[in-house]
Amino acid sequence: DVSTPRRLGPFEAAVRTSPEPAVVFDHHDGDSEFECLRIVDVEAGATGQVLCDLFEAWSVPLTLDVAEPLYVALVADTGSFNYGKTTPHTHHVAARLLEAGIDPLAVHGRLEGSRTLQAVRAGGDVLRTLTIDASDARLAHATMTAAQFADGGADALDMLDLVNVTISLRGVLAGVLFVEPSPGTTRLSMRSKGGTSIV
Repeated sequence: DVSTPRRLGPFEAAVRTSPEPAVVFDHHDGDSEFECLRIVDVEAGATGQVLCDLFEAWSVPLTLDVAEPLYVALVADTGSFNYGKTTPHTHHVAARLLEAGIDPLAVHGRLEGSRTLQAVRAGGDVLRTLTIDASDARLAHATMTAAQFADGGADALDMLDLVNVTISLRGVLAGVLFVEPSPGTTRLSMRSKGGTSIV
């Protein structure tokens, strides 16, 4: 689920310099920023679902050590089974992973109970900029400045799913979070709901 090495954080340098071939598993369409073999299922609800299906096809035993990170990936990538690509098969995959012995309450507790105060405050500052677009009430957007990003914003992006708040507003079908990781550089994180295409 990594189209750009920048998302690898501390592992970026090792991936960029490794002489070994790279394989990317994903459920998003689009090109990668580095040379790799891409195994993609754009109909899948999550990259964890893609991997689980492959492991089953390859007869890889779903031990607890294998199943738990796949379940975490499934929950995170589907927004706890809230996103549009969530299908009955997604839930079947979740059931197979749970059968391996996962404690879902413990997993959700670790995912939801690991936020830092600094990240939550940074996220709150960003949400103060949340607004419904003046020219189209179906669109909402918020902005994270470079200063906010430096002050716990990177953790806020990872922990708080800020872009999802943009589409939680009544009547809003698409949301955009403008993120400035450094001065002069802006990235867009986008979400939509109700079958609305964001591209």
